[in-house]
Amino acid sequence: MQAQTIRTAIDRHWTASAASAALSIMEFRKGEVSRETQYLADPFAPPAWRVQCVEQT
Repeated sequence: MQAQTIRTAIDRHWTASAASAALSIMEFRKGEVSRETQYLADPFAPPAWRVQCVEQT
């Protein structure tokens, strides 16, 4: 049986001035979580060189 993988991206706003971003990757086998990995980061301003990679709306 192959593992099922679920990815979730979350923006958490704790207060008006405190926020963080999270990426959660969960793998399931036989209906149970077999592995979970979380990446957490504080928000940051993107560097100027990345402006060419983004479509402005």
